[in-house]
Amino acid sequence: MRWISLLFLITPLLEAQPIGVGVKGGLPLNDAFELFGEPVTAKRTWWVGGPYVEVRLPARFAIEVDALYEGLRFDYRFGRPGFAVESSKTTASTWQFPILLKYRFSDNRVRPFVSGGVAAYRIGGVEQSGELITQLPSEIRSAISRVGNSFVNGGGVVAGGLEFKAGPLRIAPEVRFTRWAIGKNVGTDDVFLRLNQSRTQFLVAIGF
Repeated sequence: MRWISLLFLITPLLEAQPIGVGVKGGLPLNDAFELFGEPVTAKRTWWVGGPYVEVRLPARFAIEVDALYEGLRFDYRFGRPGFAVESSKTTASTWQFPILLKYRFSDNRVRPFVSGGVAAYRIGGVEQSGELITQLPSEIRSAISRVGNSFVNGGGVVAGGLEFKAGPLRIAPEVRFTRWAIGKNVGTDDVFLRLNQSRTQFLVAIGF
């Protein structure tokens, strides 16, 4: 019978600290990298998203963990009269892993909240394709390749938004600001790519 008594004891604790899961996606409000030099151009990333898990604590606090994907793309195109056009496309994948402490200001159907914490950032998965790729100038090719080298960066995160309850669903738009600790600079005298240390995103979470 001890296990029954233990069940009665831990059930209120479990109910007070439920687990929430869902997806979160939105728009980056500024670019991941700053680019200087020609003839390389950076394509603006139009979405960021991924799953999240939330542990709801007493007193309207919660701990949230996200895994947010964002793609990168850089295009190279160079042509001279009488010569074939040289072009390439370089893509990379990035992941952000924020761990946040969240506080909701009420228990109503509309709940303002703030959150803050830390995040890790990883870029990798570089792929390059194009025409006459072997004829790219070596310094340009080096800059394009080095931007895709995997690395881990850390930073701080703050956010604020509103959570709406619609039956079992929780819908929560927010504005999030991230400041990365390390600036990643890659390139040569002709092409220079720099990680934008300050990122702002508009995100919407849909979960239970």
